[in-house]
Order: sequence, then structure tokens, then C-alpha cells
Amino acid sequence: MPTVIVTGASRGLGRAIATDLARRGANVVATARSAELLADLADDVDGVEVLAGDITEPATRAGVVDLALTRFGSIDGLVNNAGTLDPVARMHDADADDWASSLTVNVAAPVALTALALPALRSARGRVVNISSGVANRPVIGWGAYCTAKAALKMATEVLACLLYTSPSPRDGPKD
Repeated sequence: MPTVIVTGASRGLGRAIATDLARRGANVVATARSAELLADLADDVDGVEVLAGDITEPATRAGVVDLALTRFGSIDGLVNNAGTLDPVARMHDADADDWASSLTVNVAAPVALTALALPALRSARGRVVNISSGVANRPVIGWGAYCTAKAALKMATEVLACLLYTSPSPRDGPKD
């Protein structure tokens, strides 16, 4: 039975993904900030283990990976779904710290969680699914931080694919 980590799993798309995976027989480790909504998910769907926390925090990322490995012994998939649209403001009206927060939630946290889970994913020949958006390819006024973050996540996904699925060449730079 495969084991899949799903972030942002307390509601919306993340909850639907976690529910569908569990109903198809996967072991699911679900995480989100809302402990109450995650508890509801675990009560409603068999095969779901939950860990409430903020995925931008290193301890939460480590806890999710540890829970998957301790409880189920492998990580076969990772769905980086957690994200934020904020700040919703034109670039000249948005606070730089809010932009930084958006980039942390939408890019840095998924990249850091992927890096942490990568040894187990490689061992299982697992997969990573990063949830992006059409705005990664076309701008929306007022969503500058989100558009930028999702474009960065798209590129991070492409870089990961190169790392995992292509033969190294002398131009690849340092080896991981």
C-alpha cells in the first residue's frame, strides 16, 4: 500500500486529494494548520493519519516525514498543496514582508519538505506533485506575489524532474 503525504489537507483541494487517495487504498499523512479540520478528516476517512502544524516550520516538516516513515515505513508520494493567495494587492501597494511570506508558503516550504522526503521518495521510486496554478504562466493584477510564487514552484518542479529523471552532464553543476 503506498504512503502519500498531503499538505494543506484540511479543506478544499487538499482534503479532496487526501480523501481520494485514502479511499483508493493509500496510507495518507495529512497536514495543515487547522487541527480541528484535520481531526474531522481523520474521523471521516479511514487510512488517514494527521499532524497539525504550519508547513513553513521545520519541525512540522520533520514531523510529517517522521510520521510517514514511523507509521508506514515509506514515502511513495508527496502532494505539496498548501498555499496562500495573500497578499492580494497591486505590487506598489503590497508589503515586502507579505510577499516574502507568500514565497515562503508557496515555494520555500514545498521545496524544503521535498528535500527532506527525497531520500525516502528515491528509495520508493516515489513521486512529487506540486500544486501550481494557471497564473504561473499568465499574470493577474493584484495577485503578483501568488503569480510569482506559483511560477517559481513550477520551475522548482522542473528542476526536480531534471535531477531525478535525466542523466547527469558536465553542465549540471554540483551533484546532490
